[in-house]
Amino acid sequence: MVVSTRVIVLVAGAASTLGWNVPDVPSPLMDIARDLQVRLTERAIAPREERGAVPSISWFDKSATAPPALRPQFTKIIVIVMETMAIDTYRREVAALPPDGMLRSLGAHAHSFEHYYTANQDSRTAMLDMLLSRFVPYEAYDDATFPSYEHAYRLSNLPQLLQAQGYATAYALAQEDKEQVVAELPWQTVMSLTPPQIAELKQHALCFNPFEFENSCEDKVLLPQVVQFIAGHERAFVYQEMMWGHDTEYNTASGKGNVQYVGEYVEALWTELRRRGVADHTLLVLTGDHGDKAEDRLRQAENYQVPLFFYASRFAPRHERGMYTHLDFKDLLLRELDPRRSMPAPTPFVQEPINVTAARSPISPLRSPLPTWLRRCSVTWLACFSSSIWKSLALSTRSAFSLFWSCERSSWH
Repeated sequence: MVVSTRVIVLVAGAASTLGWNVPDVPSPLMDIARDLQVRLTERAIAPREERGAVPSISWFDKSATAPPALRPQFTKIIVIVMETMAIDTYRREVAALPPDGMLRSLGAHAHSFEHYYTANQDSRTAMLDMLLSRFVPYEAYDDATFPSYEHAYRLSNLPQLLQAQGYATAYALAQEDKEQVVAELPWQTVMSLTPPQIAELKQHALCFNPFEFENSCEDKVLLPQVVQFIAGHERAFVYQEMMWGHDTEYNTASGKGNVQYVGEYVEALWTELRRRGVADHTLLVLTGDHGDKAEDRLRQAENYQVPLFFYASRFAPRHERGMYTHLDFKDLLLRELDPRRSMPAPTPFVQEPINVTAARSPISPLRSPLPTWLRRCSVTWLACFSSSIWKSLALSTRSAFSLFWSCERSSWH
């Protein structure tokens, strides 16, 4: 372990000092070294001057705004959550679709949100943010932190709220394994696949098993169940997590991009709902869970912005320009269902431009008043002569964001 730690710091320190990039070698040690290099060289963005108060931590729990009763203008709701869909990717791929495609003309009958952001860059906790109206400050697939939020399905949530309003609720995912915590929410129906079903579906649909926990088929295999659920209940709410986009095998085998496939799915869904005579009573919600996880993309603001459209055949186009996040999803949905409700207030600290300047982050323990070149050289030199201190510093490559929100975690226990 001592040798491994020294190797990590030597590589990161040398690369930072000389201006090189850490080699892109498929190795856990090189992954940590790249993270450490970023921590040594990145320039953080900080406000030059404050405009208003710092947002209260209570803003990250918006669960206590449920209405006593709704007078919904729609009896059917279908939410389609696209996988890994930043707003710039969505717009670029939509522009390449045929002009007569449903997604190209979606805006003509949609309420569009121009500044809607994910709160987490992974599927599970992003969806939990939407469904719980609470920020979940944990790494979703980290076994060490999972016990801190695995109880969250017992908290107040959107499926529970809609059931109280008379909606039958369903979670749909064309995969064998169901998303933990999300699937444990009080859905009345969970649509998923079993291994025998997947084996049979492979005869006429795309199905892949690239990872042990992702034995899945393309989303259209659930379309008959989704349509039947919506048409078969007087009031119905379906929340479908799209599998297309999780694995590139689907794109390679079909030659289709993610937005192209979603567009075909939405068109097939709407055609069936129209045939059943329920399309005019249906609110279609199209959004994304999070942006791209590639390292360079994680530093781009537009990668945290995701699409959000509320579509209905009776809607006139409307563009909302305030800033909202997945934590606002419940209140935005309820507003679309019942226009008597006022529009949720957007996040106030983006209502006027904020000047920014390059600044050192006060959070990282690696920051210091030493000149950049001296700090980088010191890192390389010390790596040769110490061990335990660098074990601790290697741990600091964890996200500063997680460190910042450590105070929020106490409310989850």
